[in-house]
Amino acid sequence: MCENVDNLITQEEIKPRFWTQLPNLLFEMSLSANAIALYAAIKRSAGSSDGRQCTRSTRTLARNTGMSASSVVRAKRELEGLGLIRIKEVAKGRGECQSYTTSERDALWARYKDPYLALVDQGLDPNRHCSDIAKALGLTREEGHILHAGYSAWVSMQESPVDLSFLERV
Repeated sequence: MCENVDNLITQEEIKPRFWTQLPNLLFEMSLSANAIALYAAIKRSAGSSDGRQCTRSTRTLARNTGMSASSVVRAKRELEGLGLIRIKEVAKGRGECQSYTTSERDALWARYKDPYLALVDQGLDPNRHCSDIAKALGLTREEGHILHAGYSAWVSMQESPVDLSFLERV
């Protein structure tokens, strides 16, 4: 029994630079251990806020996770393929590097896209039945709103797809 209650530490008292939050759904998605470790390293580097960027090199990420560079590359592909990170090339210093952005919205959407769309196909209007859809999927109301934002982003991408016709000329 702890008698000195003043020495107990709660999560709210710990500064964000000392911890990193990961979405629970990472453990529900059958990800490889390397992909989870890489996601944690990217999230740690980017900060705890959703949508922040990490610009660590593959070599640095490999060193931080204890993986080889080729394992980091495979884990990046796995995470990007599931929509858990977005990767883009950016100029940094004297050359090009990659920027990684994490998004809980994208992660939720990646995990629940198919069952969400099945409920929409059954007639639930996502704009009016957000709470009902969240309940049907076993999510909290807040998660339901985040998932709805993922749905909205997905719909807008379907309505205005990116023009890749320039690739035909290459």
